[in-house]
Amino acid sequence: MNNDPWFVLVATPQLEFKAESAIRERGYSAVVPFEEKQLRAQYSRKLNTVPEPKFRKMPLFRGYTIVQAEHQDDIGQLLYQMSRAPRRLVSNVLRYDGKYGPPSPLPPQCMEYLSEISGRRVRSNLEIAPLRIGDVARIASEHAFAGQQSTVISKTKTGAKMLLEVLASMRVVEIQDRYLQRVEFSEQIRQSA
Repeated sequence: MNNDPWFVLVATPQLEFKAESAIRERGYSAVVPFEEKQLRAQYSRKLNTVPEPKFRKMPLFRGYTIVQAEHQDDIGQLLYQMSRAPRRLVSNVLRYDGKYGPPSPLPPQCMEYLSEISGRRVRSNLEIAPLRIGDVARIASEHAFAGQQSTVISKTKTGAKMLLEVLASMRVVEIQDRYLQRVEFSEQIRQSA
């Protein structure tokens, strides 16, 4: 990678990767920082199996493509070329301060950080097999009751009701399924020992 500055272009949402390839066809270096997110797999009751997880490339910043150019004038020329294409993939340049207008390059440390985190696989913490009454579940780190685990006492459309310690008293709390993860029996035995 050479030392030319990087600029942020506003791309059409959900067409970031097409914009990246169109920019590369015109001779520029372009990057769309992305994560590979795990798709929710369907549990098969007939076969009693869970399929292999599938991943999809998802942009880290929806609606943006990062392009490398020697001068600011090259960005204007690229925007003109892209506006003449049959499908409008790129519409404007984003300045570093978040406003539209004349381009300002990204600081080099931003590109270093983006290159480090781009392409990582993110496994969802969704439980594939549905929770049932009596299962022990742990609450994910994104929730206010993170780390607590309890037994499912009833099911709702979107989650489960559990008995949790809230402000030094036990209360029934409804937690959405996306924050719950089943605790396997062997893990329960290890924790009790």
